[in-house]
Amino acid sequence: MPVDLRTRNSFHGKRKTSDSPYGGPASFFVAESSPPETDASIVERGGREAEQDGFTSILVNQFSDRPDVWATAGWILAHTDTITVAAAHRVGLQSPTVAARSLATLDRLSGGRTTIHIIQGSSDQDMQREGDWLPKEERYRRSHEYLDVFKQELTATEPFDYSGEFYRIAGARSATLPIRKPRPLISSAGASDAGIELAATHSDIYALPTVPLSDTPALIGRVADAAAAKGREIGFWLGGFNVILAPTVEQAWAKAEGITREVLDYQERTGYRPDQTRMTGLADDADRELDLRSRTDSPEDAFYGRLGALTNHGPSLVGSPESVARAYLEYYKLGIGVLTIGGAGELQPRTGEPELVDAEHRDLLRALIGEVKSLTDAHDRETATPVGVG
Repeated sequence: MPVDLRTRNSFHGKRKTSDSPYGGPASFFVAESSPPETDASIVERGGREAEQDGFTSILVNQFSDRPDVWATAGWILAHTDTITVAAAHRVGLQSPTVAARSLATLDRLSGGRTTIHIIQGSSDQDMQREGDWLPKEERYRRSHEYLDVFKQELTATEPFDYSGEFYRIAGARSATLPIRKPRPLISSAGASDAGIELAATHSDIYALPTVPLSDTPALIGRVADAAAAKGREIGFWLGGFNVILAPTVEQAWAKAEGITREVLDYQERTGYRPDQTRMTGLADDADRELDLRSRTDSPEDAFYGRLGALTNHGPSLVGSPESVARAYLEYYKLGIGVLTIGGAGELQPRTGEPELVDAEHRDLLRALIGEVKSLTDAHDRETATPVGVG
């Protein structure tokens, strides 16, 4: 199966942190104290540019203060032709039957271009902002029931009942079923025992914490073994990497250092500190423990953790398009079929304001995407073992 290269959507444009050469790229790593309202043109432009750049999917993330995921996903799908939208979905904020029909409707209207990423909430505080006070352990237990019902609503051709601790359903059946068969793919995260058990039971794809290459095989093996014990196969998604690119490796590391200095200067000028209750990509405490190990730089494999430590935006891969593509290939060889290339494609300026990056930036991004596709295709031909999802 061809590699799935994923980006993330932007809800609004950004503004340079300063007029320095690094003010544009640094804007990705910090949040403005008073960000603008959601901008439909930015959401639309981000989806179209991602498609043009060669991405195959785009993640719409979910936090308590962000725009509605279903509406945003629908807007992107309506303004694109081929890209798949991965909709993040917090369990418990909607009934599972309503959520399943929302996904099925988007899938049908878009011609089968949806997946769903199940999340528990990155922190208790952010879930409580939504009125959900269940502790994380109970949220995982609820998710098993939720997905039992959710999957039935996506596939059932006859009315069904369900009775559990959290949900009781009588006579449910949707008249709208998705185009994707048997249903859109489901992904989930969580490196704790509870997170892995949920993925092994219900998910088609497991979202890995973004850690150095040497730390990744053990977790892949743990999740794959848990799924195999249930008679299932599972695919993998590496979702946390951002990229910092330049024509040469040396120039890219100089750029990474310049962006880091710019972020530090911005923090000193403004007093900005990232919100620790919404650490991007972290599903549970086990992920947080792994995240601490992602803060050591490994230049030999392009891994740069310092910006992630400063901003909670996750680690970066630094280098030329060719060297970063080789780093992604090493993860792909482990059986990771979905790879996020973050940061570079998300730098959208506010409407009417200058671009945050120059034309070379997008050329480098497109070169990286093309090189990753070329290397992974060649690997599949050589091994004759496509990366699949079961």
